[in-house]
Amino acid sequence: MLPKGGIMKSDNGFISEIASLCTIAICVMTIISFGITIGAWEASLWESNLEGASIIGCDGYWGEDIVVTYLDGITESVKGISNSIWSTMSIRDDGSMPIKTLQYCLNAKIPISDTFDVTGYECIVTVAHEDVVFYRITYTYVGLSPVVIEANQWVRIATVSLDIESVSVGLNNGRYTVSFDNIGNIENINVPDGRSIDLVVDDGIVTFLI
Repeated sequence: MLPKGGIMKSDNGFISEIASLCTIAICVMTIISFGITIGAWEASLWESNLEGASIIGCDGYWGEDIVVTYLDGITESVKGISNSIWSTMSIRDDGSMPIKTLQYCLNAKIPISDTFDVTGYECIVTVAHEDVVFYRITYTYVGLSPVVIEANQWVRIATVSLDIESVSVGLNNGRYTVSFDNIGNIENINVPDGRSIDLVVDDGIVTFLI
């Protein structure tokens, strides 16, 4: 029969090993939670399936984003900001820094190298206040076409810009919505519906909300 001290030592060692494993598990969960919180593993674009005539149903992905340019010239991705809960909460409650332009960006990623004819793509840009549209313009693609798509890489298909600083001149203080509504198609494939963003005008200064 083993000495009593030996049994106690074995039990303590087992308990210590379990405690160490629990500590490691907690650390891993903390790191994962922190990564999710700051958006480290969030997608850099709003993604949706790029569906064409493929028998597998999905030929790749569309990726959308809205890029803002602040008055100091710095640009930032709205999707990237929204990946961070801290930035999202701040901008939701306090608004962003003042901005001067908005860009809607449409990207694509497919598993093979190919070209996309973009001449059929259009985007309707509107600015509305309390659901009343007072500014509307239709963007027609004017860049080089076809666009070369490299395999498994995000490639910019179209960029739709809006000089919101100019549009907002003379506007009353309040909340406005800018919408980028896609119409038409690319390579006979339906494009995503588009994106919208809420803005606040205060004494001629424009900020955005998430």
